[in-house]
Amino acid sequence: MQIESLPKKTEYINFKLGGSVFAVNVEAASDIVELVRLSKLPVQLREIAGIFLKDGLVTVAIDLAQFYGLSDYEISDKMVIIIKWQEQQYGLVIDSIVNIGSLIQEARLVNLEEIFRKIEQGLVVDSLRD
Repeated sequence: MQIESLPKKTEYINFKLGGSVFAVNVEAASDIVELVRLSKLPVQLREIAGIFLKDGLVTVAIDLAQFYGLSDYEISDKMVIIIKWQEQQYGLVIDSIVNIGSLIQEARLVNLEEIFRKIEQGLVVDSLRD
């Protein structure tokens, strides 16, 4: 008799952003770091906060607050969830980690595909303007 393995329970990184709780699948993340130094880019996409170096790689910092229309939000003393997406490294700028585990009931699940599609489309459009 063969014993089937139990389905693996999905875990999430639950985090705060502008007073609300959001979540991202833990399997999408490679690290969580403090945002130390951010360099601005001459792009017109407001969702791009800038770039920083992580493990010797240029990492694009994504301002999630802009995606979700959070007003009166400043990037300072923040944390970053590092995400590898299609051979590029990105950082999702957040306020703080709530926990890593089950999805918190009030958490809004971040749609990474939607975010990266918008970023890629915006960067292409922006480069065509030059």
